[in-house]
Amino acid sequence: MILAGPGYLGHGAALLWAATPRDGTAPYYDIQVTPGDASVRRNADQIVTAQLIGLQSDNVRLYARYQSASKWDQVPMHPQAGSSAYDLFFAGLPESVEYYVEAGPLTSKHFNIRVLDLPGVKNVRVTYRYPEWTHLQNVVEERGGDLRAVEGTQAALEIETDRPLRDGLLVLDDDQQIRLSGGEGNIYKGTLPIAKDGVYHVAALDQGQPIRLSNDFFIEARKADPPNVIIARPEHDYRASPIEEVTVAVKADERVWPHGDDATLHGQWRPRTDG
Repeated sequence: MILAGPGYLGHGAALLWAATPRDGTAPYYDIQVTPGDASVRRNADQIVTAQLIGLQSDNVRLYARYQSASKWDQVPMHPQAGSSAYDLFFAGLPESVEYYVEAGPLTSKHFNIRVLDLPGVKNVRVTYRYPEWTHLQNVVEERGGDLRAVEGTQAALEIETDRPLRDGLLVLDDDQQIRLSGGEGNIYKGTLPIAKDGVYHVAALDQGQPIRLSNDFFIEARKADPPNVIIARPEHDYRASPIEEVTVAVKADERVWPHGDDATLHGQWRPRTDG
């Protein structure tokens, strides 16, 4: 049964007689806990998710013991709609906490959430450096965060924190990380290329892991759509003599620019004498 038993028979026999599951096999019954061990900024929120593997239970509980307490607190976890997962929301964690999850006869490993005293983000100043082909001057948003610009724009960010920051980062939703530099006056700088829609946040490195310092900011990469072009003058069919010069005005609205104006071009045109 241990060597050849199918499914849970072989798995159970291996646990019963060999005290260890067969190599390369995952447990048939398990509780997968996310994020497991983690670090957060003091008074930050944290969601804990428990995914049940191989069993169903209507009674999933999280046990938590805060750093200053000696007793374990028991809290029921809430089921996610259409899923075998459960979650619990830690709101404004004031101190470090040890926790584990219990579902039916199963108990997960113990995990720790470390609470750290880290700087907070006071302001984000954004300078948009548009692509050369736009012929646009740089535009500054004194109180920014969310980024909206044409594709190819470079967004130069100045992050102001309430105290000195070590190892600051911009973290994108594809896990790309951009290091922040500077620090004079608690202002840190980084440049984020706007290439596609997404989100980013400000973080600090602690023991090699990024710790979130801000909420998510959105990135909107606007397509470089061609302008709408219309002939403004003459406004209708015009019959001209062979020697007459006709003034033609072409109007284009610069839809792609976030701060652009309509443009009107003027020129002279002389009808051909050969028809």
